Amino acid sequence: IEGCSRLGVINTAVYSIASLQVMQVIKIIIKEKYCKDLIVYDVWKERLEKIKVEKKEGCCNTFEYLAGKKYIPVHRLCNGKYQVDTGKVSLIELNQKYGGERSIHFLKLKDVIFFKDGRCLVDARSGDEVKAILNRYL
Repeated sequence: IEGCSRLGVINTAVYSIASLQVMQVIKIIIKEKYCKDLIVYDVWKERLEKIKVEKKEGCCNTFEYLAGKKYIPVHRLCNGKYQVDTGKVSLIELNQKYGGERSIHFLKLKDVIFFKDGRCLVDARSGDEVKAILNRYL
């Protein structure tokens, strides 16, 4: 599948979206009216669209990452390896979902080795890439 992670992102898109986000944050900070709509911006076609989004009925309003509850420290080892303690993971469930090579103690997938104690070793070029890889699996 061709996508941003393989092909990259046009840098003007990043700067355009960043400036839209910064303006909204400034409005929030100075207690001005800000846009609560979903803003869709197609840089290539030069089209900006606002979509009304209603709060989902029964939404629990749980923001684990924003609250810092999902912070996972990433430790750089050597040779492009990183170690992460993800907490307990089910090797059986991961194996059923993604395949891989499984033993009693670990599950080896393409770029991650998960251990039954929750640790994992990830082949990556950066801590951000580690988190992106783990988000695919967990």
